[in-house]
Amino acid sequence: MKHILVTGCQRSSTRFYAHYLSKLLNINYVDEKEYNIENYGLLLRRLNKPSVIHGPSLKHKVRKFKRDFPEGLVIWMYRDLKECKLSMERIGWDYEESELKKVESCLMEVGTKVRLVGEFKELLINLTLNLGILYFKLGFVDQIINSRSLEHLKGFKKNQGVIGLK
Repeated sequence: MKHILVTGCQRSSTRFYAHYLSKLLNINYVDEKEYNIENYGLLLRRLNKPSVIHGPSLKHKVRKFKRDFPEGLVIWMYRDLKECKLSMERIGWDYEESELKKVESCLMEVGTKVRLVGEFKELLINLTLNLGILYFKLGFVDQIINSRSLEHLKGFKKNQGVIGLK
């Protein structure tokens, strides 16, 4: 069964693109809320048909996903540092420390040394992109997409710097 995991940094258009793909491909959409954001076991139990999975909090499970679903695809989203940080601040997203630990752990698992210096949100955004690039080079990620490239999609509009449904 083929599944598509859309992951990357929070606030990088993962939900938007996962919705778009599920409609485009006419397959099931699984929102992160359906598996309590990062309960991978619960997600596995819900995958009974081909699905596009919204999973920004599953970036630390990408290697496991590729082992569990060898024919599955992983799409890694990224967004400009300033835009992503502003979006996090606008909604009051304050989980960067716990997310940063996951990204740091993933980087260390593949032998990359991490030096955590700087503001948490900027570190998270930069290290998440670096992890995506590294996973792409290692074959765990199939495609990396800049959220800016999605602005032209039919049926969608840009609203206050955030891509959303019309």
